[in-house]
Amino acid sequence: MKNVPFGTCEICGEKTDTIAMLPIPREDGSLITMGCVPCAIEKGCWCETHDCPYQSFGPRGVTCLACIELLVWEHADRDYLNQVLPIVPTLREGNEDREDLSMAARAMGCSDGLAFVRWVCTAACLAGKSPDEIIRQALETKDASAILP
Repeated sequence: MKNVPFGTCEICGEKTDTIAMLPIPREDGSLITMGCVPCAIEKGCWCETHDCPYQSFGPRGVTCLACIELLVWEHADRDYLNQVLPIVPTLREGNEDREDLSMAARAMGCSDGLAFVRWVCTAACLAGKSPDEIIRQALETKDASAILP
């Protein structure tokens, strides 16, 4: 992709006052594209509820960080971790996934349980489902891989 002037959308080429970093890979290998709001909406990379660009979660997809935070706030009292422990032995103390969870919790300054709620809420936003649906699906299929980053 050739360089475009500052304030110009890399998608449509229009000059605009609002340009956002969008999680759209470019041909040159960059993982972001600078785009205007209308192009972001058209490409499915803009949260119209929170008026902000989506963030990339790599191969898992893109979603709005504010939407995740709202779900975390609404579900912070849920004990999702203990609900899925029977089907995800790697989340038990001393195992690899639990170490990852504990590291994430320390980075966020919260408990392992709340960090797991955040993982569940992220999975929910990426899948377009509720956190309770994500947990129900994991328990029914005995597979929580959609939750684990």
